[in-house]
Amino acid sequence: MRGWVKLTLFFSSFSPLFFIIFIQNINFEKVNKENFNIDILFQSKYIAIAMFVLFVIPNLVLMLLFFRCKKRTPHNRIINSISHKNNDVLNYIATYLIPFFSFKTNTISDLIAFTLLLVILSIIYINANMFYINPILILFGYNIYEINNSFILITKDTIMPNMPIQAYKIENTVYLGERRNGNT
Repeated sequence: MRGWVKLTLFFSSFSPLFFIIFIQNINFEKVNKENFNIDILFQSKYIAIAMFVLFVIPNLVLMLLFFRCKKRTPHNRIINSISHKNNDVLNYIATYLIPFFSFKTNTISDLIAFTLLLVILSIIYINANMFYINPILILFGYNIYEINNSFILITKDTIMPNMPIQAYKIENTVYLGERRNGNT
């Protein structure tokens, strides 16, 4: 998989954080319903725009990636063993996303520290092929499974042992899938 796709998936996994920072950047107490002024709506409109873009674009790319994957020829597989990986997403949220909520973006040094931490985490995330650990997938109704101790399957279906599936390759060991006789 190309690096830019993995990076996009990394940003998708962090998009709930970007959305929360966007919301934190709104000056709710300064918003006057009678005299609405967009210039005072945000503490920093540049940070607000950046966070909104970092929330929207990676998730659009994620949807396009899944759409394109399903246009490819599927690999037919039979499930011998299965392990649910949805809990990995909860660990990810607790370990990576929640601590970021305390980050402020008020000063240049705050922004530099925030950016450096994101860069370090993105390198680890991409090199460890953790891009399937994504809270957005869970929000969109996907389940994450490890199949036959050899690959990750992302699917909206409930998967059981001995079930035939169609798996569309996203990356060497990560597939988008569905039951062979069912719909996603």
